[in-house]
Amino acid sequence: MLNLKILAERQPIFDDSAESLAVQGSSFLKHFHGSELVEAIETQTDVENSPAVFVLFWGTEGSLGEHALHLWKRSAYKWKNMINDKLNIKREAVFGVVKCDEEGIELCRAFGVLPKQKPQFLAFMDGQRVGQEMGIGEEEFFIDWICLILMGSLIHIKDIETKNNLKESGPFTLGIFRDEQQAEFKSYRRVAVLLAGRYQLAYKLDKRQRENKN
Repeated sequence: MLNLKILAERQPIFDDSAESLAVQGSSFLKHFHGSELVEAIETQTDVENSPAVFVLFWGTEGSLGEHALHLWKRSAYKWKNMINDKLNIKREAVFGVVKCDEEGIELCRAFGVLPKQKPQFLAFMDGQRVGQEMGIGEEEFFIDWICLILMGSLIHIKDIETKNNLKESGPFTLGIFRDEQQAEFKSYRRVAVLLAGRYQLAYKLDKRQRENKN
């Protein structure tokens, strides 16, 4: 992470008409520059249940980048103002943008993003990259992705409230296990990791199975 910080500090603040229009006056969408993004990711490891960071990396090749930028703004606005409270998700989210232009090219490359690639959306939690999207869909596509990241790849259903919240968020697969030491559960958990950010898995522990075992 130190190399990323060095690269970030070399980046000057830039101004761009399209970006300014999208970010200006939008408290829910942060324009990351300098070392701000790296510091935001590093801070996640210091604070328990710290906000997740969702970032659009975009270039200036054609109009696709600007389209992604405005789509990202609308998605972030919708999440902050309508979706988050409805789903009762406890973890906060920070939304931002990084421009992969001539001045920011080294920082983007440090995060594995090349300026001539399609716009990329990265998600970070607890100091780690936990999600990546390269497709451009509608707002609902990104809302679903954000929800999957914030809820986690594997949800333990302990009560009816958790189950109802999960139903509100969209489709999911439910597994029922004796305990978390069961071999089948460990395999299920590995699948959840592979599908993180793409599909939701949940599980319940069945007391009757434990009693029958005993």
